[in-house]
Amino acid sequence: MHFNRAPQWLYDPLHHPRKPAMPIERPTFHESWHRVTDLRPRLRPGTRTIRQTSRGRVWHIVEDATGSQYFRMNDSAWRFVGLLDGRATVSDAWTRCQEHLGDDAPTQGEAIQLLGQLYSSNLLQADVSGDAATMFRRQKQRVAREMRSYLLSLLFLRIPIWDPDAFLTRWTPLVAWLFTPIGFGLWLVLLGVGAFHLIGHQSQLVSGLSGVLAPGNLLWLYLVYAGIKGVHELGHAFACKAFGRRTGDPSGAAGQVHTIGLMFLIFMPVPYVDASSSWLLKNKLHRIIVAAAGIIVELAVASVAAVVWSRTAEGSLIHNLAYNAMILAGVSTILFNGNPLMRYDGYYIFADLIEIPNLAQRSQAYLNYLVKRYAWGITRAVSSAYTVGERLWLFTYQITSGVYRLLVYTAITLFILDQRFVLGGVLILIVVLAWVLLPFGRFVRYLAADPELARQRPRALAVTALVALVAGTIVLFIPFPDHARIEGVVEPRRFENIHAASDGLIRFAAPSGQTVSPDSGPLLRAESKDLEQKQTILEAESRRLAIARRLAIEKDPAEAQRLEDQIEAVKDQMRWTNESLAALTVSSSVTGTWISPNSHERVGTWMKRGDAIGVVADLSELDIRASATQQLAAAIISEAGPRAEVRAKSRPSQFATGRIQMVVPAGSDSMPSPALGFGAGGTIETKQTSDNTPRSAELTFEVRITLDDPAGFLPGQRVIARLDLPHKTLAAQAWHAVVQTLQERFRL
Repeated sequence: MHFNRAPQWLYDPLHHPRKPAMPIERPTFHESWHRVTDLRPRLRPGTRTIRQTSRGRVWHIVEDATGSQYFRMNDSAWRFVGLLDGRATVSDAWTRCQEHLGDDAPTQGEAIQLLGQLYSSNLLQADVSGDAATMFRRQKQRVAREMRSYLLSLLFLRIPIWDPDAFLTRWTPLVAWLFTPIGFGLWLVLLGVGAFHLIGHQSQLVSGLSGVLAPGNLLWLYLVYAGIKGVHELGHAFACKAFGRRTGDPSGAAGQVHTIGLMFLIFMPVPYVDASSSWLLKNKLHRIIVAAAGIIVELAVASVAAVVWSRTAEGSLIHNLAYNAMILAGVSTILFNGNPLMRYDGYYIFADLIEIPNLAQRSQAYLNYLVKRYAWGITRAVSSAYTVGERLWLFTYQITSGVYRLLVYTAITLFILDQRFVLGGVLILIVVLAWVLLPFGRFVRYLAADPELARQRPRALAVTALVALVAGTIVLFIPFPDHARIEGVVEPRRFENIHAASDGLIRFAAPSGQTVSPDSGPLLRAESKDLEQKQTILEAESRRLAIARRLAIEKDPAEAQRLEDQIEAVKDQMRWTNESLAALTVSSSVTGTWISPNSHERVGTWMKRGDAIGVVADLSELDIRASATQQLAAAIISEAGPRAEVRAKSRPSQFATGRIQMVVPAGSDSMPSPALGFGAGGTIETKQTSDNTPRSAELTFEVRITLDDPAGFLPGQRVIARLDLPHKTLAAQAWHAVVQTLQERFRL
């Protein structure tokens, strides 16, 4: 959903009971007041005002006649604007506010800021003089900067196409019940049905991820994505229209939806809807449901797709399309649309829940205020936070959302580089220009020439230079611990794989976990009636041939020789049969622990020659076999046996230390264990081979780690090993990570 613009906000001049007024932060008078004092402005005809309550304060939202601009102001600011009727001057309105509101009235500076914002938003009608127009130019420049930023953001270019308001008005009565408690209950039931159909299919869900971005699936993936987003946006539109009808507003402005269009997301067209009129809904719950409607619809689609996927044949088109829909409508919705750290649906839901509109802008403004007020000493800097709780929210949100957006845009950029290297390179240049060079240029210009720093410029320059010096020293010159993580499997140093040497019906199986030796008795005992019967027949045949040979010795020596050859052949068959019967009793040739999961369930089942039965392993000495990239292997080899910390992947609390004993010097595409491949939930990208043997897509180097204390670890267990590397500066570590990423992805 696209909100055309979140309502503007104005600093709340109301003093808090436990915080005394600080006149120096809100000077009553302003040196430019004479430029606006004789203006007789008024709100443009057709503007509407909605009154809302948030965090115990009264706010007023002003909407223009087209429904494309919304401006949010506090009660004292509205008192001032309400007095501007085209006849009263700005000076008269401000004086009356001072008489009635006292210290709660807007100051002259705040009144000028308010008039400038309304004028720039095309909500104010006035004959503005040249001086006043010059003063308001800053507000226009701010809007222009927002437009340039919008146009530079090629990832989110929007093109309006259709006005769907009449269509929604016609069909909303048929779907409005979905946004009631009954509809919510049915939605929960649908989610439960979808989740039930996924039980027992976890491995198929994980293994299918490797094929989502396969070239043959990309077109289907996009078509499914576009269809889901179309339904997603209709969910917002119908919810907005449904709750707008319930407000009882005869004009219906609170439920108007006038724009459906295409948004080019990573240069791919997807639909969007403008549901900005939901800002006019007085009920906070209604606004939250409108923002969440897309997520609700997508999760419903994911549930239906889960049912279809679980009931269709693997490999069929419907099966694959349902899997695509399940991943897109389920996983992507939770990670992106439902995430409040990005300005999608989750952001607006979260902002309404904590009752802090314009959360992103205000958090940025609050961080700027902290720097200006406490680092640069600008005493007139104004905070965008009204309470202690809001300060915490704004500071935390700005930091976490900034880090998360950086990670997401980095992942998007790498994805585009993987698919289209030249296009990804252009995108990197645009990101560097928009996120690094332009902000740095504005920052330098602000430090050098902005009037706000007129009295504090020496301190601001000194503090900024000191921070840059300290940060540069930390990043460029101070070594920090460096670590690397690799995934491996546990293997005993001494072990014997036990396989069935003959076909037979299992009658006895030793319990797994017990200590065994060559003299401790059988691990498994089976029987074969076919072999026993064959042995009886061969013994009888051997006796018959022996008698016939004795009779032929005197009468026909040639016949006696032929019978001798047959006797030897029967004896060979008898030896093979006896060996097969002996192999039905399986014992260990080494001393160790018998490991055979579910061994008790084998009794009464048929085993075939070559079947794996279990392992006899010496658990007192366990090693880790892991795979490392070429760059990491080179770094390990340069060190004399670096230390390692090992944790079980399924049980992070299970911990042990060890030392790298060896790195196989030759790269190979064979893996220490198939469990390390993507298909089994590992981290190594695999490729298809003619013999269906899993191979790594890139050459890797085997690393062997010896555990100091292997207690608690079991053979075959998957682990994560953190390797201690030589200390490096943060700049060196970052450069190494960039170079390694480019080399691995693009063979540079």
